[in-house]
Amino acid sequence: MIRSADGVVRVEVHEPKGMLGQVLDAINGIVGTLTGQEPDGLLQQLQNAVGDRATVTRDPRDQP
Repeated sequence: MIRSADGVVRVEVHEPKGMLGQVLDAINGIVGTLTGQEPDGLLQQLQNAVGDRATVTRDPRDQP
């Protein structure tokens, strides 16, 4: 879970084993660029970084 100024973005890692480490490495590689992002921009950047190894969603409670 990553909290933005006005919402929460969740990253759900897909199997098989070992994907969690790959996804965390991908997120750590872009974390500096995520600061100050709006939720939709954050969601897009995260999905681009993790590709098909994980699903990135916005918490439905935070959507307009």
